[in-house]
Amino acid sequence: MVFFCFRLSMQLSKDRSQIISVSNDDIKEGYFIIPDTVTYIQYEAFRGCTELRTLCLPRKDITISCHAFIGCTNLTTIQLPEGATIGQDKFTDCTELKYIVVDTNQDDELSRINGLFKSVLFKVLKKSTYSQILHLQNMAYQKIIQDPQANSLFPNQDSLGLVVDILPLISAYEGKEHLASQLLRSELAKASFMEIEGQLDKYKEYLDSIVQYVKLNNLIIADQRSQCAIKLEGYVNTIESLIEYKCKQHPRFFACKPELDAQLCEQLMAVKQLILYLREKVSCTLSSKAIDYLSQGFVGKTLKRYNVDLYNLPLHENGLNKAIS
Repeated sequence: MVFFCFRLSMQLSKDRSQIISVSNDDIKEGYFIIPDTVTYIQYEAFRGCTELRTLCLPRKDITISCHAFIGCTNLTTIQLPEGATIGQDKFTDCTELKYIVVDTNQDDELSRINGLFKSVLFKVLKKSTYSQILHLQNMAYQKIIQDPQANSLFPNQDSLGLVVDILPLISAYEGKEHLASQLLRSELAKASFMEIEGQLDKYKEYLDSIVQYVKLNNLIIADQRSQCAIKLEGYVNTIESLIEYKCKQHPRFFACKPELDAQLCEQLMAVKQLILYLREKVSCTLSSKAIDYLSQGFVGKTLKRYNVDLYNLPLHENGLNKAIS
């Protein structure tokens, strides 16, 4: 079930002790800090806040109503103060919750909080440890961004006239849209929990192995996309040549068949937009009608051959979204 949030901004009670509602617009880069005046979060206050990834609770005496976070499907991390009493039962709607970060250096306090979140799906960590984890993950991200070979343009840099030193700058500019960084985030999300406390060296080695895996698969995927685009361009050129030939032989052929003409134009536009996506020039969303067409015949066999999944095209947050109908 998908929840949508249309509220414009956070609403507090008059004395600022209660959160009534929060919207996605209140969440900055996935992070939200509960105001330190708040002691109560009302029923469904965060309903549909899909942008929420990290929630910080500064007070230990806060009370949370049931289903306060319903629809927060991307919440992965909760930061708690020492002495907090809220537990797992307040976050049953948050299916992606993984990390419980506690602002303490005491092992006993960590054990107590661990008792409030009994599921093996959660990892309870000290804040200092979690900060080190984020630092190591950022280092892994930088290794990918700064490696020219991790950029999908690397195999074609000579033909494009690009200096190799410019590729890391392009990767940094692409940010979240960068294919290798998408792969890294995907691998980190799939990773099972490790016993991280006191074993950060092992975690660093683990991240290094992910980086190498991502670099290799990034080049494979980039090459597959490039080859797929070439094949589809050949298909488009062939179809357009056949249409041109038909028009020369029978000038009024398509005028007498407007439905066929509209269908061919629509199908060719879908393939052309997909080619632009594979060339990393635009992002795209596909309608069910377009997917049905692209999944059949020569186009469908080509996409299958090069492992292009029409149902799992990443949406670029800053790119040009064009719906193909």
